[in-house]
Amino acid sequence: MADPRHPRRFTEEFKRQIVQLCENGKPPVKIEREYDIYHSTLHRWVQGIRNSGSTKAADNRTPEQNEPVELRKRNRQLEMEADVSEQEARRTGPGRSGPRCAARASSCRAAASTGTCGGTTTNGSTRPSIT
Repeated sequence: MADPRHPRRFTEEFKRQIVQLCENGKPPVKIEREYDIYHSTLHRWVQGIRNSGSTKAADNRTPEQNEPVELRKRNRQLEMEADVSEQEARRTGPGRSGPRCAARASSCRAAASTGTCGGTTTNGSTRPSIT
């Protein structure tokens, strides 16, 4: 049988053909042996086709079964967004939203009060004037 670490992929057309063989009277055991398919796989395909006309798992779940799936998907998305935000915060440091100004802090404070900075950042770019 197939290696569980590397599951085989079957097309929708192939699954429908196998289900058709089963519904035409071919014994499931023969189908399983001939096509090297697990019993549970064949059973799931047959049930899916009978219930919803599809072998896709998402099409065969009830709304109650879909809710945890959708919540896990949303949780993964939020975790990725939090990781990106955390990495960005570490990269720019606390209280900074971009490259650091190479000018002394006192002159930056003075420039902020007058509305002009013109300092150069540590990465060589010029900081825009504060207005």
